[in-house]
Order: sequence, then C-alpha cells, then structure tokens
Amino acid sequence: MLLLYRVLSYLATPLVWFQLGSRCLRDPTYRARILERFGYVTSGQVKPLIWFHAVSVGEVIAIVPLVKYLCQQSTSVQLLVTTTTPSGSMEVKRRLGPSVLHFYAPYDLRRCVNRFLKRLNPLALFLVETELWPNLIDCTDRRRIPIYLINARLSARSAQRYARFRWLTRSMLQKVSGISCQYEDTAERFVALGANPTTVSTIGSIKFDIEIPIDLAEQTQSIRDLWCCGRKTWIAASTHASEEEIILEAHQKLLEQFPELFLIVVPRHPPRVSQVETLCRTHELSVRKLSESPQPVQVMLVDQMGVLLTVLGCGSLVFIGGSLEGTGGHNPIEPATLNVPMLMGPDRHNFEEICKRFEQAQALQTVRSADELVAKVTVLLQNPEQAKKQAAAAFETVQANRGAQSQLEQTVRHWIDAATDPINS
Repeated sequence: MLLLYRVLSYLATPLVWFQLGSRCLRDPTYRARILERFGYVTSGQVKPLIWFHAVSVGEVIAIVPLVKYLCQQSTSVQLLVTTTTPSGSMEVKRRLGPSVLHFYAPYDLRRCVNRFLKRLNPLALFLVETELWPNLIDCTDRRRIPIYLINARLSARSAQRYARFRWLTRSMLQKVSGISCQYEDTAERFVALGANPTTVSTIGSIKFDIEIPIDLAEQTQSIRDLWCCGRKTWIAASTHASEEEIILEAHQKLLEQFPELFLIVVPRHPPRVSQVETLCRTHELSVRKLSESPQPVQVMLVDQMGVLLTVLGCGSLVFIGGSLEGTGGHNPIEPATLNVPMLMGPDRHNFEEICKRFEQAQALQTVRSADELVAKVTVLLQNPEQAKKQAAAAFETVQANRGAQSQLEQTVRHWIDAATDPINS
C-alpha cells in the first residue's frame, strides 16, 4: 500500500504544481518562498534541531505556549516550526519571531521530504493535532528520527476516512513513537486504527489553556470606541464563502428590529475580504474595512491577521464560522474565554469533543439557517441576562478543562531529552 502511495504521489507531482499555481493566482501570499515547499531550505543552525509541524493558524496558536516554554527550558536545542499556509506562517513570525526557525513544510513527495530532512537533520518530529502523511512519516522513520503526535485529535468522521486505507494508516501509526491525545475517544480511535496502545496517552486539549494578552482589553476598547460607537454589535468569526450570504441575509432582517445593530465579519481568509465587501454592497449594506478610517457603517470587515481575539471582545455575541458548509467548524474556546455568548452551525467535527463540552454546559447554541440565526441573535440581544448566563457557562467550561498545557510540557520535554540523550551522553 505504501509503494502504491509512493507511485501515485510521484505521478501527482504535476498536479501539485498546478494546484500551487492556482492558489498563487487566488491568493498572492502563496507566491512567496515556493521552493521551501519542495524541500529547498537552508538553516545555518549550529544546535541540534527539534521540528514542530503546525499546519495553520489554529495549530500555531495552540503550541505557542509550549514552544515558548521549550525555548526557555531547552537551551541546548534549536526549535523549528513549519506550517503549510501563509496565514500560519505569519502567526509564527508574529508570535514567536526569531526565537525559532521557520519554513514551510515540504509537500508529501519523497524527494521533497528527503531533501528537507537531509538539509536540516532534525532529532525529533512533533506533528500537531493530526497530520498523518505517509511519505513524511516513512522518510522520517527511515532516518531513525522519532515521530510524535501532540494535542492529537481524531473525529469519528476522520477515523472512518483513515479506516478506508487501514493498512496504510496502520503502517504510519506503528512508526509513531508517542501520541498525546486530547480526549479518550480520540485515543481509542487511534488504537483501533493500529497505533500501539502503549504509545497512546490522554491529557486533554491545550487549546483550553489559551493565553490572553495583557493589553487585550485596551486594544478591544479602542476598536469599540472607533467602530461600535455604543451600538449593539454581533460578530461573525472565521467565516467561509457560502456562510457569508446567510450572515448578511440575517443582518438585513435584524436591522428591521435593531436599526442601529452593527455587524463585524472576520473572514477566515483575509484575501477574500474584497469578495465579502462586494457581497455586502449587493445586499445594500454600508461597509468599511478595519484598515480604513472608521465611519458609521452597518458592517465592518476585518482584513488583518491576528486581531480576532481583539475583535471578539467587541461583540454581544458571536457566530462561529466554518460550521454551516462542511468545513468542520472553528475554535469556540476563544470567545468562551472572553465571556461572549456563542452560536454555531451543526458541522463541528474539527472540534467535536470541545463543542460537546460546551453543549453539555448549555453554553453553545446551534443554528442551521438565516432564519434560525435571526431568531437566536434576537433572543440574546433582547435578553441580556440569558446571554450573560450562557457566556458564564462557557467561561466556566474553559476553566474546568484547563491544565493540559503543563502535562504536555513535561511529556514533550521528556521526549526531547530522550531524543537528545545520545548527544548529551
């Protein structure tokens, strides 16, 4: 099965170039540092290298506290953090800066992976959440580099998908030296797919241990003063294309009841802001971008990276995107930490266990259409005590699930010590 994957991935190389070219046309940020994606990197590091791969923004934010801790504790090694997306790359640079090396991860083509490994020669590879790529894992294992999955998650839907290629999945998992899972059901799914039970542990999700910047309240107040101007405000966070039509339709209807209501839309991918701006005008809604001078409009679009937390604090409630159109939903922990009541679509497989905890605490409501969105936003706006109670339940859920960070720090530190032991002895 692995041989077949190798052959297919080799034959797919022209498709990889075509896909990259298409992305570069749609999103100019993909045009930078293209050769890194094919393994052409130069680090110049003198210390032994420990590699962390975090796909995009969410994974980067999740491991920032861990990486900062390791930078302080493990001064004898150099940390490398790779991402797949430009937005993830920007988060690494913004949050970690020169304290780590940073490149794009190589495509899962054997020549690219081997070129990357040969040039950097890491002592260990840590994959954040669930990044199981056959060539990456096989090439790394062949060089006797230990591989670990940290903050691992695996939804029932993803497990079914991996089960279709059971022999390939089993082969990959057997090469993983340790899997630190978010929840027990994730651990059970990994074992069922072929992971060695002795390598699998459960510590909870480190995303609950989110760090709130000390100047966040001040930054939020600045946006509130400039844009909200005392108006009731709701937020649509991390939205995707098909959802924005629903959100703007809902806002039009809400304006009939709340003429001064203000909407802040945060598209998941900032390069799409111009499309959303056009959509707003199609719905005859006045609109401005955050990067522009403030004016009393009906909709503000966030066209900058790294300000979601700041914006969330401006809202009386938030709709969490990626949950109405098959993406699997985005992180509900951030608004919960800020005491913001939450609405979300039914598609939540990316955060299945986390959302389940919020639902059990009656801290997360489900919407499936523009009409449902209108109805539930109306209830929360008209009943501030109910909104406050829901927000408090969400915040308490976050507090009750904190603590995984310190456990993961000790686990990863142990694994790094084991990887560097031959050098230190």
